[in-house]
Amino acid sequence: MKVHTIFILLCILWGMAFSSHPFPSNHLLLNYFKGRNVLSVTYYSCRSDSHKLTREFNKENVPVIVLTNTEVRPVLLTSKNGVIVDLSCDFVPDLLDFSLQNYLFREIISWIFIGEDGTTNYELLIESFIPISSEVVIFTPIFNDPTSSWNIFSIYKVTEKSEMNFTPILYTSEDNVVSLTSLYETTKRKNLNGSKIRATIAFHYPHRLTKYDDLRMNYIDTATKTTYQFLMNLATDLNFTYDLTQTDSYGFLKNGSFTGLMGHLERKEIEVGIASSFLRKDRLPIVEYISESFIIRSPLIFRQPSLASVSNIYALPFGLSVWVSLIALIVILILAQILLIAMPIMRNEASLLDSFSIVLSAVSQQGFSRDSFRFSWRILHFITFLSFYFLFSSYSANIVALLQSPSNALKTISDVTHSNLKVQVQNKEYNPVLYEESTDPAVIELFLKKIKPFGAKGYEDAEVGVKNILTGRFAYQIEAHTAYKIISNTYTESEKCGLKEIESVKIPRHSIPIVRNSSYRSIFRERLMWQRETGHFDVNIKRWVTQKT
Repeated sequence: MKVHTIFILLCILWGMAFSSHPFPSNHLLLNYFKGRNVLSVTYYSCRSDSHKLTREFNKENVPVIVLTNTEVRPVLLTSKNGVIVDLSCDFVPDLLDFSLQNYLFREIISWIFIGEDGTTNYELLIESFIPISSEVVIFTPIFNDPTSSWNIFSIYKVTEKSEMNFTPILYTSEDNVVSLTSLYETTKRKNLNGSKIRATIAFHYPHRLTKYDDLRMNYIDTATKTTYQFLMNLATDLNFTYDLTQTDSYGFLKNGSFTGLMGHLERKEIEVGIASSFLRKDRLPIVEYISESFIIRSPLIFRQPSLASVSNIYALPFGLSVWVSLIALIVILILAQILLIAMPIMRNEASLLDSFSIVLSAVSQQGFSRDSFRFSWRILHFITFLSFYFLFSSYSANIVALLQSPSNALKTISDVTHSNLKVQVQNKEYNPVLYEESTDPAVIELFLKKIKPFGAKGYEDAEVGVKNILTGRFAYQIEAHTAYKIISNTYTESEKCGLKEIESVKIPRHSIPIVRNSSYRSIFRERLMWQRETGHFDVNIKRWVTQKT
């Protein structure tokens, strides 16, 4: 009995000991979470009166899960949730380690830490890396205030090695209502204090690089140079600089790991890639995409064969309407000749058969030996021969135009595959990968018959490939903006006629990659979206990307 009584007393004293720690009112915490639009709350507690908080939150339809260890429930990882942590609990170091390793300090989770300044767990929290994109606040009591007021600070670090930033949110008594206006001020963090962020820029043609902003070579690595402008504007906007490295590969999965830029992101050597990267399924486990940059087209460009080489151009002008009109003209002229010859004054001048002879002579562009002094017959002769003169002139002009006209014989990828054209592809790193991964039967057939058998000769530099198009014997797949720039510089206006584009492989959308679970993800995404909405993206794209003229 004595042992049992002693045990109960110890339990009561244990509960009183933990309950003696200062704690904000439930009403204050509830109002804070309402200001953050929190849907549910996880409460890490070692207090004996945690049921009171649960009861009050439930009255306001905010469910609460009370945990006494570092267990993480799935509800914690869904938007939008709140977490309350009592810094007086012994398991706080383990909880902090777990949260940092699993990137739980993110914008979709609103954290409240409650504890006294100077305690071990408080100092441990301050030393931890709380990302700038997180929503973390700390409540510290003011012991010398008779109203039991609290200091509330929003805390974050710009980088792992920087000092913790304390932004005061509110100074209030427990009986007062939280002013929500002051809460939203903590979401506007736009100053990275001149910190350096590691980044890698990728070029397909590093040997042709002059300067990152050289518009004279805007058709070389256009995607990277345009993205560079976006991210330079971002650095100016948020007050940071880049610790920049360069690579000649965007990176693809080889032997279980990524090469190039993607390899740097996979190994977390950098924070962001200064490049427009494809949205690919195999990259999603290691990167996230913060903003779409622009869409690249890479059509197959070639000269259509001449119309004379694929059809009988001499018969092309004679459509059904032409035949009907011609026969109608001949019939009308013959009838006019017959009516005139049938008149009494013309009986000794010509016979009825002469009306057919005259019209046939005009049709065949031959003269007529018989002449007449009758003015009416001369006028009819003149009209007859003039009509067929204009007919032959129009026909000749049409033939000349058709001789110079391209055909429309090649309309699809299959038509190109079964033609006598040779096919080359711009020597970009991604083109062999996209052809190998294509599921389109027509593209697969083109690759197997026209590209793969020639090996490295199937891939050519842009200038050489566009020049080969002029010969009429090559089809060349190239990024459209690059082709337009070279064509505008090297082709005459007449040589641009007859060029045809057919979409072959589908180019995935381009977006800016950032390391997965980056602390800068949300703030970078927000400010890049701002650039798009204010027209900065469109200005840079029009400046760097050559349009078709």
